Amino acid sequence: MVFYEGHLYRLVVVPQRAPIPVAWVDVGYTIDDAQAGQFKMLTSLEVTFIVEEGKDRVPIAAASTLGRALRRDLEAALPSAAWEPSGKVEFTLQRDTYLGLSRELGLEGESQVTVLLQRSLDTALQPFDQLRKKLAILFGGGLAVLLAGGLVISARVTKPVRMLAERAHSIEQGDYT
Repeated sequence: MVFYEGHLYRLVVVPQRAPIPVAWVDVGYTIDDAQAGQFKMLTSLEVTFIVEEGKDRVPIAAASTLGRALRRDLEAALPSAAWEPSGKVEFTLQRDTYLGLSRELGLEGESQVTVLLQRSLDTALQPFDQLRKKLAILFGGGLAVLLAGGLVISARVTKPVRMLAERAHSIEQGDYT
């Protein structure tokens, strides 16, 4: 992986032997937003190729599936993000919490290239929020049916006791019929 004049390239260099090395074959291609988009199609995650250059190690989003504004926010958020040793990271972009997983792709000179797979936590949890609403509606409906059934059953169970109490009260008043 080579970062040259603001562009990220993937280079492969292979010796040609006959039986001793007689030539070298160099193949390379640009890692750009279109390439990141192909990775997004495979993973269903936002993909960003990050380059950290020089001694300051300021992250630069060389290629990404994120829009321009989110890309700038990502470059600003990464230095202060909570990185775990496993490469997991959590950061905030435009008031959305993102979870990410990074893998180092290579170190060439003073440039380090990392791929970051990220997804908005709100977007990831959206199907579960809909499920939570459906479960709340089912729970509320079930509770209403349970309460109505409990009232009907309690009225039927207590009716004979209530009638007995009324008869006992009338006998107490002197009505022996």
